This record gives sequence, structure tokens and C-alpha cells, in this order.
Amino acid sequence: MRKRDRASRNIINKDVIIKPIDVIGRKPFHNYGYTPVSPHVNPKMLGKINVNIETWANIDKQTYYCWGDYWVQQKLKLALEGFDVNVGVEPKDADFTIYLWGSPYKQRLAWPFFLNPLPTNINICWHYSHPTKMTREEMEKYHVIFCLSEQRIETIKSWHPNVMPKALLSCTDFRIPEEEDLQNIDEIDILFIGNARGGLEYGRKAIQWLEPPLGAKVIIYGHKWHLPKYDWMKNWFAGQYWKYEELNIIYNKSRITLVDGHEDMGEFGFVPMKIFDILASGGFALSSKNIGIQNIFGDSVPQYRNKEEMNEMVRYFLEHEEERKILAYRGCQIATFHTYQNRALTFLKTYQDYKNLVNLEKTILRRR
Repeated sequence: MRKRDRASRNIINKDVIIKPIDVIGRKPFHNYGYTPVSPHVNPKMLGKINVNIETWANIDKQTYYCWGDYWVQQKLKLALEGFDVNVGVEPKDADFTIYLWGSPYKQRLAWPFFLNPLPTNINICWHYSHPTKMTREEMEKYHVIFCLSEQRIETIKSWHPNVMPKALLSCTDFRIPEEEDLQNIDEIDILFIGNARGGLEYGRKAIQWLEPPLGAKVIIYGHKWHLPKYDWMKNWFAGQYWKYEELNIIYNKSRITLVDGHEDMGEFGFVPMKIFDILASGGFALSSKNIGIQNIFGDSVPQYRNKEEMNEMVRYFLEHEEERKILAYRGCQIATFHTYQNRALTFLKTYQDYKNLVNLEKTILRRR
């Protein structure tokens, strides 16, 4: 493995993990070394399939790197380019557009392509978050809709029989880190990475409920946890951001990573990318209830429904290391099967199948 400068690798260093810094009063956001790049940078190329990938994170020039949508876009772009596809063209030049649908309505209003996809394109939607937020009217504007749950597919079919809904699970390209990388941070007992959802008085439920065993090292990364209303957990707060490219390191070094998804995702079985990432990194995920987890991961991802269950599981798995490692290993074997390369192939095949169907319909109409 190529050696890298240790001082620049992690934006929050080892000492900060041991003793969290006070960021109150500082500038709330900075670029952490990232440079905003337009999603439409390539010209149309003849002889190649030209693809555009849209996400609402494209309009967030300040903190786009904080959103999973942005990283899904980048990883999917790389996977498609591996099949000699030209990704990053203007919407009008695309043979098909992939809409990464994971944002609330108010954000989609600011990005009109979501509400008004170009009718000249083959428009494919990957609906992987907020299952109850997509409206019937929006569904009609896509030719094909992929979503994370078979249950939601039945609803889409009942609403719009002309839309082609299909199941497409989350994926990951995370892998277990090299031993060299793991030496750079201390082991963490309980990790939570995610913004505080600042509109909530006590932040995320998992953090509001958490009653860690005496002496357990709890670490939280995410925006808005530095606000004064969260002073009660300031000893757990380690920073506003952990660099995405090195999430596999901190997931692997954490004995338990807490996940608390949106309630509608749990209700409809939308299993988030984060769980796949944690497991593929060799980490252990403890998740809020999600009806889709069992079908994918079996018992590898324990689930809690309330405060009592969560804390009981935290204590149990901190004390039963071998059982925790066995579950993490099983989950890792499953998660690493679901790759961006597989998802890219699915999109390409779907485009070709739909294109063939359209050409067949045109041929039939000409013969009439």
C-alpha cells in the first residue's frame, strides 16, 4: 500500500478523539480539502453511452460533501466509467439520466430536474430514502423507478401501472482497512456518525437514549452537535466531520456503531447505505428497527425498538466480543457482495432494455 502523510490523512487526529475539541463560535463549515465540481463537465461523445447523474447535493456548494447523495453519485460515476460510459454530460446531451432520489420536497424544489425531468431523456430514478415523500405526480415523470424495498414496489405499481418499478438494494465499495491505517486511531466503544437533525430538541433518538456503561468511550461526529442545546453530550462530541474516504477506518476501529434511520425507512424496509458501509469495513452495526434488514443480513445486524432494548444490546455486545465479531464477519461477507459495479450494470441493462422496448414500439407504429 502506498504510504501517505499521517498528518494530513485524518482531519480529526488521534488526540482529538481522546479529548474532543470545542468548536462553538468557530466557522460552522469549511471545505476539509474538497473542491466543488460541477456534475456536468464532459461533452457528449459519439460512439459512447452518455449519462447524467442528478442529486440535490449538486446545488449545495458549501456542504455537499456531508451528504450521502453526493458520494453515491461519485461512486456510481466511477463504476459506470469502468464500463467505458461517458458520465457527467449536460442533461440535454444524456442518453439517460439517473436521479438519486433521497431528499425532502423542499430541497427538490430548488433543483427543478427532479420535479421536471427532460422528456427527451430516458429517466431512471433510484429511490433510496424518504419512501413516503415521493408523490404520485413525481413518479409519473420517470420511466423506471428503482427502490430499496419490494413492499414499496407494490405501492408504486398500484399508483402507476405504466411506470416500471424494480427492487435495487443499497451497495458499498468500502473494504476492511489495511493494518497500517488502523494504527492511526484508538479503539472506540460506541460510535455515532450523523448530523444532529438540529430541529429536534434532543437530537437523534439513539444519542438521546444512550446510557453507556461506565468508562465506555463514546464518540460522535456530525454537524450541529456543537450547538449549546447539546451541551449535555459535549464530552462525546469529537468533531463536525470525519472524512468520507476514511470512514472504513473508524467503522472498523469501533466496537459498536449506532444507526438510527428515518422512521419511514424502517417501516418500508429501506436499508440505508450506511449499514452496508459499516459492515463492509469490518465494523459492527446496531440499528433501529427496519423490516428490510432481516431479509438481507439475517441476524448480523441486531435491531432495537426503544431505549431499553438499545442500551441492553449495547451492554451485551460490549461484553460479548466473540459473538459481536462473528456477526460482524457474517455481515461483511454479505455487504461486500453488493457493489457499485453491480448497480452500474443494472442501470446500463435497464437503459438498453428500455431503449429496445421503445424502438420496438416505434417499429410497430410504423407498420400500422
